[in-house]
Amino acid sequence: MTNHFEKLQQEIDQQTEIIQQAENVILELQDKLLLAQELISARETSKFWKLRQKWFHFKKKLGLVQDEQQINWREQLALPSPLELPKMVVNMPEVYFSSEKYDSAQEYIQPDLDPSPVDLHFQYLQSQVKPFTLVGTERMQSLYNLSQRIEIEKIPGDVIECGVCNGGTAAILAHFATRSFNYNRTVWLFDSFAGMPKTTEEDEEEAKKYIGKDVGDFNNVLTILNLVNSDMTKVKIIEGWFENTFPKVHIPEIALLNIDADWYASVKFCLETFYDFVVPGGFISFDDYGHWPGCRKAVDEFFKERQLSYKLHEVDYTARWIQKV
Repeated sequence: MTNHFEKLQQEIDQQTEIIQQAENVILELQDKLLLAQELISARETSKFWKLRQKWFHFKKKLGLVQDEQQINWREQLALPSPLELPKMVVNMPEVYFSSEKYDSAQEYIQPDLDPSPVDLHFQYLQSQVKPFTLVGTERMQSLYNLSQRIEIEKIPGDVIECGVCNGGTAAILAHFATRSFNYNRTVWLFDSFAGMPKTTEEDEEEAKKYIGKDVGDFNNVLTILNLVNSDMTKVKIIEGWFENTFPKVHIPEIALLNIDADWYASVKFCLETFYDFVVPGGFISFDDYGHWPGCRKAVDEFFKERQLSYKLHEVDYTARWIQKV
């Protein structure tokens, strides 16, 4: 009787392992499908795409020759073939897979909802990260858009955030970058987790009140990164002051650099360290350009010293971004 139960237990263990493998594959494919839908929706809801499609329809009505190389985004985003799993014969109590992870995502992958799937996905992601950031909706939307643009425009390189605090905006960046179809990206997150550093005279008097404040929590960063399904094997969280940590890393290609470092010395050091490694077509976002005079001076001064003439795209009263040429 004992041998019979041991054999039965072994069989149950084997079947449980097979089911767990199947569940992992299903979750992985759901992640890939979701990201594919996001990219498809981003393209098909863009103004450029809509105008392009109208032009094709207009040419067809006139009987003009159609372009031979019309881009089929859906074919470009074809999912890999499902992995083959061993056949399962389950002669044990039913095991139900938890779909809780995806329940809140189901509504926004439907193709004909109003607002668009992209809008609903942003709202969902925003609701997840909002408790972990002081950044407003416009800046979250901007980083969301830039994170998708480096995929759509096929810009190689890693993603960096300087000034992480509790990880809200980092989670938006990592949500896309760690699940890239085109590139094996690493997300680098730099923060002292010891509050705001000392100011200099360029930051003016008001900034002194914030020294040591807005202390980020390392565990909060881990929590939100996992909540948005980031691949943590592709995330590096570097703790310490910038002057101590930046010299220890080498990041040869950067697709997106988000600088949320507030003060003159910090912002200037970020640009001096990483600007040259931002690839052509890559993006640099400045969170504090319009709010803190030190940040604005650091950016303007760096551009002048390098003789750069970029258009600063306005996000809200404070945030700006540029695309490197």
